[in-house]
Amino acid sequence: MPTKWIFLKRLRNLGADQSGAIAVIAAIALVAFLGFAALVLDLGHIAIVKSELQKAADAGALAGAKALGSASSPNWSSGVATATYTVAKNSAAGALLTDCTPTYGYWSTLTHTLQPSTITPQSTDMPAIKVVVAKTAGENGGPLQLSFAPILGINTTNLDGAAVAIITPSSSTSGGGGWGILEIGDGNVNISGYVPLYGNVGMNGNGNINISGSSGITGNLWVNGNGGIDLSGTGYVTGSLWDNGTGVVSMSGSASVGGTAYLGSPANDSFSWSTSINGQTAQNNGSNGFINTGAASTDASGAVGSVQPYAQQALTAYNDFSALPATSAVTVINNTANWNEPVRTIYSTGDQTVVNLTSLTIGGDGNLTLNGSSTDTFIINVAGNFSISGSGGIFLSGGLTADNVTFVHQGTSTVSVGGSTTINGTILSPNGAINISGNSTYNGSLISGQNVTLSGSVHSPQNLPWLVPGSGGSGTTGGVVHLVQ
Repeated sequence: MPTKWIFLKRLRNLGADQSGAIAVIAAIALVAFLGFAALVLDLGHIAIVKSELQKAADAGALAGAKALGSASSPNWSSGVATATYTVAKNSAAGALLTDCTPTYGYWSTLTHTLQPSTITPQSTDMPAIKVVVAKTAGENGGPLQLSFAPILGINTTNLDGAAVAIITPSSSTSGGGGWGILEIGDGNVNISGYVPLYGNVGMNGNGNINISGSSGITGNLWVNGNGGIDLSGTGYVTGSLWDNGTGVVSMSGSASVGGTAYLGSPANDSFSWSTSINGQTAQNNGSNGFINTGAASTDASGAVGSVQPYAQQALTAYNDFSALPATSAVTVINNTANWNEPVRTIYSTGDQTVVNLTSLTIGGDGNLTLNGSSTDTFIINVAGNFSISGSGGIFLSGGLTADNVTFVHQGTSTVSVGGSTTINGTILSPNGAINISGNSTYNGSLISGQNVTLSGSVHSPQNLPWLVPGSGGSGTTGGVVHLVQ
């Protein structure tokens, strides 16, 4: 037989019955399919039970913290008993929960750790209840039995949920933690152009506050030292104004204060014809009759009671944050152009991510993204240059919020933010000035010991977790209860 016919015959044999091979392939595919189905179905069940355990932990922690009763002398046994009782009212995997592990102590808003109840609490230490609800061996009928994963040799899995709730002391001050600007030194605060600043402004030293053009503060204004307040043009304060020192308060043009002006030494103050306070103009109220004179030092919401504790807490936070060891390997951010690493992301390394940078420089359309959950905290220590310009900025993802991001400027240079950048997070710079200009939008608080100059747009509705009303050991009875983990 010719060679070519032999070749053709062999070629035809390659298409002979392959049913055995197909059966093997089908069996392998079936196993893979069943394994995939096992993962999908059991992972869904795991997610549901995990959510049930977490909700029970949340409920137990919140109820337990509320049962503490007093922020100054918490009833620990009541908190633990209430937390345990509340968890037992919840169910997971179709059965009522019977076990949980409640603990108590003081939650540090700086280090995010639960400290023993025997410590002497500082202003950043809050009474807390922590609850862990687990479905493991010996707890709540655990571990969780899986239905399909045993095909892959996985029969059970351990699950748990954990939550911490704190009680913050009630406070007679109305400053809150929502500072737009907190000046903790003797620097000046200058707000010009068109700057709608959302948040309170507090001056702890002897610097001056100047608001001009059509700029204003959506919040309250306090001056604790002997600096002056100058409102000109159509400058405004939507809330009330407290001047506790001997500095001069001057209002000109059609400047306005929406609430009451509490003045410690009104004899030297001046108000032009068309300025207004609490809806009343000077031209209709001779002898400053529209001003609550002499009330600054005695009013419960006055400057002394509202600014000093926060300034001290800010300095304490600065010292503590600056000493934290890094949890991220990133040491320099220099995104200055498209070709020079325009996008940089730093991912959370846990509940508290610490990044220690020698410098932070962003320009062009470069940006920095911080990625973390809604309960994560980022501390970004910057030892040297801190400059952001162009059209990029600092952005957040993964649920991370601006009030849990703090940029700690450790140098004496000026923190410069300009262009059309968008920044998320608080800047804490006790030794350096802060300058925000152009069309910048800032979501956070500005805390400085030097001059703060704004000619951009600043939105500061956040309540900083490490600035809390009152003192950890001297709050009044009751308080505000909320989850922190």
